[in-house]
Formats: sequence, structure tokens, C-alpha cells
Amino acid sequence: KLVQQKKLPQAHAAAEKDVRYAPNSADSHMMLGFLSYLTGNKTAALEEFEKARKLNPKFREQWDASVNYFTAFRAILDDKEFLKKVLPEK
Repeated sequence: KLVQQKKLPQAHAAAEKDVRYAPNSADSHMMLGFLSYLTGNKTAALEEFEKARKLNPKFREQWDASVNYFTAFRAILDDKEFLKKVLPEK
């Protein structure tokens, strides 16, 4: 809900808390990755996406679903260099 309200710093803090409580959740790491990117920390975003990839063999499907659901996340699609790191198969 915070993402849809464009309250990104608050959403990021909530996602960090989710990861602490559910460190083996690919969803939590995926969300934190997107929010880290949107709040300007690409290094942390890449780390979180890598964790999500290790936890979810269907990472690409999860990625696509997240980008399609949260319009705020679509901004990442314009960053071609970053996408090459996150989605090397692209």
C-alpha cells in the first residue's frame, strides 16, 4: 500500500523489517530490491535481487509479475545497464 501511495522511504523501511523477519522469503528480498533501487541504492538493490534469485528458481516470473503489478517499479526497466546485471539472460 505504501508503494501505491508513493511513500517510498516508509515502504523501504517496512521491506527491511520484512526481510529481517522472513530472511528466506524471495518475495521479501524482491520487494526490498525494488525499493532500494527506487530510493537510490542500486548496490543494495542488486544484492537483494541476487538473494531473491537464489531463493526462487522462478525468479524471472516473480520479477515480471512484480513489475506488472506495481507501476512504480517500471522505472527500473529504463535502466538498461542495471537490467543486464539483474537479468543477465536478457
